[in-house]
Amino acid sequence: MRPIADRVLAAGLAFALAGPMMTASLPVLAATQVGVTSAVNPEAISHGADGATRTITLGEAVIHNEEISTGDGGLVQILLADGTTFTVGPRSRLTIDSYVYDPDAGTARVTASLSKGFMRFIGGRTSKTEGGATIRTPIGTAGIRGAVVDIDLGRLGANNGRGEGGRAGTPPHVSLIFGAEVTLEARGVRNRLFQAGYSIVVDGGRHKVMRTPPAFLRAMQTYLAGRPGARGGAPVAPRDAMVQASGVDRHNSQSPLPANVPVPQPRPEPPRERVAETSRIEGIEQAAREASGGGASTGQARTDAVRVLTSRAPGDGGGNGILGGSAETDRTGALSGIEGKSGAVTVAGGETLSLPVYADGAFSAHAVSGVAYGGASYSGTAYVGQEGFRAYMLSDGANPLHVISGKPTADVASLFSSRQIRHYSLSADVLAPVLAGDGATIPFAYGPALSGIDMSGAVSSDLLVAGTPDNVNPDILAKALQVSLVIAGTGASQSSAIGVTTGNIQRVGEGGAYGLRASRGGSERLDAGDGTASYSGAVTSASSAGSGATSIFGSNGQNMVLTNDLDDADAAFTNTYNPDGSLAGTTVDFATAHVANLVSTETAGAKSYDGRTLTGYSSAAVSVLGTTVVKAGTTTMAFDAANGTFSATFFQFDTDGNPYNDELGFTDSYGGAVYLDDDRFASSGGRNRAYVVSADLTPAKIFDGGTSAAICTCSYLKWGWWGKAESGEGGTSSVHLGNWVIGDVTDNLEMPSSGTATYTGHAVGTVVNGSSQYIATGALSASMDFAARAGNVSVSDFDGHAFGSDVSFAGSSTFAGTSGATSITGSFVNDGASPAQGVIGSFTTSEGSWSASGIFAGDRN
Repeated sequence: MRPIADRVLAAGLAFALAGPMMTASLPVLAATQVGVTSAVNPEAISHGADGATRTITLGEAVIHNEEISTGDGGLVQILLADGTTFTVGPRSRLTIDSYVYDPDAGTARVTASLSKGFMRFIGGRTSKTEGGATIRTPIGTAGIRGAVVDIDLGRLGANNGRGEGGRAGTPPHVSLIFGAEVTLEARGVRNRLFQAGYSIVVDGGRHKVMRTPPAFLRAMQTYLAGRPGARGGAPVAPRDAMVQASGVDRHNSQSPLPANVPVPQPRPEPPRERVAETSRIEGIEQAAREASGGGASTGQARTDAVRVLTSRAPGDGGGNGILGGSAETDRTGALSGIEGKSGAVTVAGGETLSLPVYADGAFSAHAVSGVAYGGASYSGTAYVGQEGFRAYMLSDGANPLHVISGKPTADVASLFSSRQIRHYSLSADVLAPVLAGDGATIPFAYGPALSGIDMSGAVSSDLLVAGTPDNVNPDILAKALQVSLVIAGTGASQSSAIGVTTGNIQRVGEGGAYGLRASRGGSERLDAGDGTASYSGAVTSASSAGSGATSIFGSNGQNMVLTNDLDDADAAFTNTYNPDGSLAGTTVDFATAHVANLVSTETAGAKSYDGRTLTGYSSAAVSVLGTTVVKAGTTTMAFDAANGTFSATFFQFDTDGNPYNDELGFTDSYGGAVYLDDDRFASSGGRNRAYVVSADLTPAKIFDGGTSAAICTCSYLKWGWWGKAESGEGGTSSVHLGNWVIGDVTDNLEMPSSGTATYTGHAVGTVVNGSSQYIATGALSASMDFAARAGNVSVSDFDGHAFGSDVSFAGSSTFAGTSGATSITGSFVNDGASPAQGVIGSFTTSEGSWSASGIFAGDRN
C-alpha cells in the first residue's frame, strides 16, 4: 500500500481545528499505527496490549487494538487516514480493532469496539465502502454507510472494568444524525435506519425505532462540545486565518463542506445543556444534501409522467381537502424541464402549470411558492426522492393541489414477502397540519377541531408495515397500521383523541398492481363536558398514473402518498358526533394527504401469542342516548400470526343473570385487526366493530404526573385502549378510550401455597364527574397472603380519590372483593418464569356524582 498523502479532518464539525497532521501507510498489524488523535482534552488515557498505560496528547499515534479510555473531563477525536473520525466522549472506552485503507481503490474498512460511554462517528471512505464501518457494542453490532451516527450506551458498561462510564440520563441508543443508513444487529434482531432524525433505542432486551428525542441531541451536544478554554490539545488556539489556510474544504473524502457549519459552543461550568436551533440544523442538512447532489441542480433534462390532483367541489361532496373522484379533479400529464430550473406541467386537457424540477437524491423537502393554476396561487412543499419520486404538496390556503410522479415498485410481492417491519414517516398535511409534541405528524385528523388542543404530550407512530407471506388471501401481501393519541389536561379541562388506521398492502384492480388500502377509526372528546365523535373513512395510496396502477414507489418501496379513496366520488374521512353531546347526529367530511417515506426496517418482535387466547380485564364508560354508565368486566383476545390479525371481545360483569347482554364490543379481521407482534397490534373498527390499540404503539406519558408511559415494570403483560360507536335498535352505544389489560393468567395449581407478596403499579380508567367525562390515572398497591388466600388491593391519587378493597382468592387465581361502592376483580399472571409475578384486574367505584371504572396492573416487589 502506498504512503497516504497529508490529510486533515474538517475539525469544525466537532472541535476547533488543532493544526495539520501527517499520517502514514496503515496496514493492519499488531502494534501498528491506524490513526492519530486530532483533538484531545485532558483525562484521556491509552491501555496498550502490553498492559502499559499512557496519557493521550494531541497528535498521538493510535495503535491497532489499543484501548482509548476517557475520564470525567476526557474528550478524544481520532482521525483515520481516509477521513473517518471517532469523537469519544467523557467516561467512555473505544478500541480500533482493525483498519484497512486502499487509497488507489478508494476503499477503506474499519472495525471498532465501544464498550462503554458514547461517541460520534463521521464516515470517510469507510462508510462509503459496502460493509466498511462496523462498531461492536454491548447493545449490538452497528453497521454504518455514508452517515454521521451517534452511539450512546447509557449506563451499560458503567461497571465494566476500569473507572465509571455511561450516562444515566438517556437509554442506550444509536441515532442517525445525517446520511444514508445505519443498522444495529443483536441476537438475530436487525434494525435499519434510512432517515436522519431517527434512533434505535434499547430497552432491556427490546429494540425499538423512534424519532430522535431532543434530549438525545442536547445530551450529545453537551458532552461533545468540550469545556471553556479547551483547545483540543493544540498548543496555540486556532485562529480564523489558520483555518482558512489549512485547506480543510478540500479534504475529508474530497467532499465540500456545507456552508455555515456551526462550531459547537464550549460546555459551560457547571454543565448546562445547549443545542443548536432547529432551523439552523435544517439549513446545514439541506446544504449538505445539495453538496452531495441530493436535490441539487445537475443541468439534466428530464420528462416525468405526473398525476395532478385537485379538490373536489363542495357541491360534489368535496371541500376540506377531499381530493379527486372525477375527471376534472384527477388528471394525468407530464412535467418537462431542466433539473434545477422551472419546468412545465402539461395536463391532459391542455392546461399547464410551472413547477421546479429536481434531480434525484436522498429524500428531502423543498419549499415551493407562487405556482399559478386555475386562477389561484399555490405554495407548499416538494418532497424529492430517488428513482423519480416527486410529490408537490401545495395549497392556495383553502384547496389542495398535489402533483405526484415516480417509478412504481417493480416486484411488490417479493419486496413485501419479508416479515420485517418497515417504518414510514408521514409528512404533515399542507392544509391543516397536526403535529405531536416530538414533531411527528398526526395523520388523517381534522386539523380545525384539534387546533386549540395542547399537543405537546401527544404521541403518533410511524406507519408500520409487515409482510404476511403465509396469508390465506394471496392478494394481501402485508399488514399496516398507524396510531396516534393525545390526552391533554386533567379533570374537567381535559381533551382527548385517538386515531387508528389499519389495513393491507394488497392487490388493487384486476391486474398486478398493488397499493395500500386501509380504514380509519378512533374517537375524540375535545371538551370533557360535551360529547364524543367517532372516526371513519377509507385511506388509500395514490399512484402517479391514475386508477389501477401500483401506488408504491422505488425499488425498495421507499415512498407512498396517502389520502382519501380517489376512485370513489363519495369518499371522505368522516367524524360523526355521537348522541351524547351538543353536536349529536352531525358529521364533518374532510381529507388529508401525506407523503410516506421509508425511514427504517426492523426484525419483528416476538409473536408468542400466535394461536393462543389470552384473557384479562376491561373497563369503559358506555353512553347510550345521552346516558353514560361506567362498567368493568373481562376481555379475551386471540392471535393469528400467519394472517397478521387478531380478535378481541369485551364483556361487562354479569349483573342480571343473562349472559347474552354482557358483550360490550368486539373486533376481528373484518374490523381491520392487525397483529404485527406481541407489542404492536391494533384494529380501526368499522362494521359495528370496536377499535383496539396496544399501549406500546401509543406510549403517552400519563402516569406519575406525566413522567412515565409504563403502567408497571411488567413487559410480560399488555394493556391498551378500546372504543366503539355501535348502532342498534336502542340507538348508538359509544365508548371513548376504554381500557383493557391481558396476560398469562396463573393456573390455580401453580399458585404459591405459602408466603406473602406485595405488588405495585398503576391504574387507568374513565371518570364521570357530573356532566364531565375524562381519563384519570392513579397508583396501585396490593398485598397478598398466599397461605390465607386473601389480600388487599388499593388505588390512590386517582383524580384526587383513594379506594380499595380486601380481596380473597380461595380455590382460584382470580381475586375479588367489594368495599362500599368499590368493586375489584383481578387475577395473578405469570412472567414466563415465575407464577403469580404480576396482578391485573378492573374496578368500579363511586362517590356521590363522581364515578369511575378502570383497569390496573402491578409487578411483584
